Amino acid sequence: MKNQIKVAVIKSNFGNISSINNALNFLNYEFDFLEKPLKINKYSHLILPGVGSFKEASKKLKKSGWFEAIRDHSN
Repeated sequence: MKNQIKVAVIKSNFGNISSINNALNFLNYEFDFLEKPLKINKYSHLILPGVGSFKEASKKLKKSGWFEAIRDHSN
């Protein structure tokens, strides 16, 4: 059985979502934007768009529940 790639883009109000959208469309990947860390386990790959300040991004991720969800997903 072949593993399917299921991509989720974390929409956390920072980073360039448009560039990620364009790149994944160019590569012909199917993907979903996730605003909340629900059903994160159905995805094989997560994309967290780049940010200017890691410290501020970490605060926002922790406040929204994404930090723990991403950490748990990667283990």
